[in-house]
Amino acid sequence: NHSLVASDVVAKFNAISDVAVVVGQCEIPLDVTVAVFAAARKRGVVTIMNPAPWQELPTELLGNVDWLVVNEVEHSELRPGSYLGNLVVTLGSKGAELIMTDGTRAKFDAPKVKAVDTTGAGDCLIGTFAAALSRGDSPQEALQLGIQRASESVTKVGAQSSY
Repeated sequence: NHSLVASDVVAKFNAISDVAVVVGQCEIPLDVTVAVFAAARKRGVVTIMNPAPWQELPTELLGNVDWLVVNEVEHSELRPGSYLGNLVVTLGSKGAELIMTDGTRAKFDAPKVKAVDTTGAGDCLIGTFAAALSRGDSPQEALQLGIQRASESVTKVGAQSSY
């Protein structure tokens, strides 16, 4: 039973005056995400999509995604040519790779840490990446900061408590 109605969520989104970045994932109905990302695109708001839990994303959503953030397994599940935007591929303890629409690629290593609990590390990376982009950091700076914060988060138990 999904109580979210896309038009209601878009109306609430449009009522927020100061939005720089919107992050989506697959734990809410995709029709809501599709509608909000379309509204965000109209406003010039940066959109970041993390298709977790994994599922194929509809073309009407992918067309409004500025940044797709996937792990290695999700990256291997992407259909060739299904997404032509900027891509971040998280690599766990090996860091992450940035693949830009102009074809440039950059891999960033993660610092070596003693991992205690990796729960929420990807969410920490994405949240930090989004926050850094919203304050004007370059994608490279934002991803490096995201990797650093996610690496720190795995040194403590729990997802939210480790942030």
